[in-house]
Amino acid sequence: IRDSVPDEDLVFGTVKYQQVGNSWPINAEAFSYAMRSSDMEVNRQTLKGAVTLAGPEKLRDYDCLRIDANVEIPDFVMIDLPPGVEFEQGKAEISVSGLFPADFGLPKLQDTTSVKMEMVLKNNEGKMAGAVLETESSRTGEKTLLPFIE
Repeated sequence: IRDSVPDEDLVFGTVKYQQVGNSWPINAEAFSYAMRSSDMEVNRQTLKGAVTLAGPEKLRDYDCLRIDANVEIPDFVMIDLPPGVEFEQGKAEISVSGLFPADFGLPKLQDTTSVKMEMVLKNNEGKMAGAVLETESSRTGEKTLLPFIE
């Protein structure tokens, strides 16, 4: 499973033409499968996720479309934990945003990901510990990709 992670198009894409402002559901099965590569087991029946075509934007001279996705995971389980650690409960919220060029021959030019996870763990002595993890990452192809495609 870890060797084969579904791509973004399978998880967040749609086969139907969409207008600006339209939303569609994520592919919950592909999303839960992809999460296994992050050692998370996600119940696809309980997760909620939607993708929205936010609208046109420019990045330098490139016409792009901004696509946003939000996923709520009310219950997940961490797998492959160290010996003596048990996972009690977890929930997460994930937001992803990307700028995709109107020229389909070019790759995504920018993406931002925000993750908030809340977990409760128990050790082999029965002691509980809670953790809240919040991360945000942003990548722009402007410095790495754009000089090569101009």
